[in-house]
Amino acid sequence: MKRSIQVGSIRGLEIRAHWSVPLVMLFFAYGLARWTLPGYAPGLAPVIYAVVGVVGAFLLLVSLVVHEAAHALMAAAGPGS
Repeated sequence: MKRSIQVGSIRGLEIRAHWSVPLVMLFFAYGLARWTLPGYAPGLAPVIYAVVGVVGAFLLLVSLVVHEAAHALMAAAGPGS
């Protein structure tokens, strides 16, 4: 993947991220904190929305990495695994 950086490895498989991932996560966290969360839980302090938005974006990123790593590990294991 061009224009990506290695962020780690699992069992010899590189984990790489495109430069746009932090930008997308920032937009996602902002959207959660600015629009989504205040609609579901009105009346809280803005800092609460901001923290929960960042945590939500981080959890989304973690779930995507785990999901894609599982695909890669199964593919590396070969047929019939």
